[in-house]
Amino acid sequence: SWAISPDGKLYTFKLRQDISWVIHSPGGETVQVLDEEGELRFLTAQDFVDAFRRNCDPRVQTGGWEYPLLGLVKGCQEANEYADPSNIPQALIEAIGIQALGEDELLVELEKPSGYFLSLTSAQTLSAVPQWAIDKYGVAWTNPGNMPTSGYYVIDEWVPGERIRWLRNSFLPEDMTGTGNVDVIEFALLENDEDAYALWQEDQLDYSAIPQDELLTHRVNYARETTQVFEQYVGYIVFQMQEPPFDNVHLRRAFAAAFDRAAYINDVMEGQGLMMKHLAPPVIFGAPPIDKVGVGYDVAYALEELTEAGYPNCQGMPEVTFWLTPSRNKPEMRDIVRDWEENLNCPEGTITIVPDIVSGLDMWFPGWISDYPDENDWVGTVLSCENNPTFLVRSCNEIDYLIELAAQEVNIEKRIELYTQIEEAFFGEEGEFPLIPVRWVSYYSADHTWLERTQSVMGREIFYNWIVDMDAKLEAMGQ
Repeated sequence: SWAISPDGKLYTFKLRQDISWVIHSPGGETVQVLDEEGELRFLTAQDFVDAFRRNCDPRVQTGGWEYPLLGLVKGCQEANEYADPSNIPQALIEAIGIQALGEDELLVELEKPSGYFLSLTSAQTLSAVPQWAIDKYGVAWTNPGNMPTSGYYVIDEWVPGERIRWLRNSFLPEDMTGTGNVDVIEFALLENDEDAYALWQEDQLDYSAIPQDELLTHRVNYARETTQVFEQYVGYIVFQMQEPPFDNVHLRRAFAAAFDRAAYINDVMEGQGLMMKHLAPPVIFGAPPIDKVGVGYDVAYALEELTEAGYPNCQGMPEVTFWLTPSRNKPEMRDIVRDWEENLNCPEGTITIVPDIVSGLDMWFPGWISDYPDENDWVGTVLSCENNPTFLVRSCNEIDYLIELAAQEVNIEKRIELYTQIEEAFFGEEGEFPLIPVRWVSYYSADHTWLERTQSVMGREIFYNWIVDMDAKLEAMGQ
């Protein structure tokens, strides 16, 4: 459980006391870890203190996962940006706003009120850390037989380039074991999707990626063995809104409403995704429903806005450049661009596709993958007018005030209402449209009918809830 102070700057967590650290010897047994007194070592608040400190410590490479904590957790940024990391004072690490008030009570102190901090705690880098093992083994603490873990599975075998085998952690409390029956998972480490798919067709794999050139055939021949898996990833087209012609909001609205998202998804991406009218996908906290908020594809509205922009029927419209990556720059996409021009009554060549990043680009087609499942990581990161890591440049205005207000609001209902207002302010009929939301990204996987699979969250598969019907599997394999 947790409690939030009235000012939204102190979070106090009460922790379970029945999750033990375990160590597995490859090919051998899983045992519970004992402390110096010979007692079972359970997860404690200090293990999470150590996790926060490692994220803020400039000597620890986190791959950028520390970024959301900087400027949020008290003292984290000061420690992380210390000029001489190898000589950072221990006092600076200990000043980070994280304390163990007891074995089962954790206090986090923030620099400013934050409603999204709870979502941030789901980040994998804030999982409990066995600092006592790191102190004992140093860089070898993750070696087989040394590494304490506390999750759903342990690593039983890892043969580089061949396979990885996991075994279920039998010491987890019963109410945490999940609803699945998969006790052993073996990952085949293959060089390409083609090899994996061939093994799947021979019933040697329960599930597999589908090679792109096999996708349409697979969806016809194996309709009941096809699963659409959605990611926390949205593709969008960005405008260079600081320079003509897209410094004109009416022109941005016109181009956004004239882009046929459905045709792009069906013809270019072979059905992999759903249309987006606003930025954040529905699996994100605070995101509006996928069919609510935003203009979407509306040619009549686009032509009205084009006239408002000063280019009636595209008269006087200058040529604009549009950068596409090689994977998108194919004939089907060029057809989509031509339809885009026709929807605006523009002559062919008005939108010029360029294969390389050059100076003076007018539009480009990136995307965003969520770091944590909260609207703040979308409108507050992708669209922020300050400290924006996505190369989208826009001037600050009243929408940014709402973004900051939503970030600090701890009342859940008020946050959801604010994010609806923000998405509308960006992508509604009177929206700013710094970008065109296009596609909630998905992919298709080949899943045999004997496998009952739970959708992944934040790119992490929930294997402990997967169910395999072994009778059906063995029958299909002729055993």
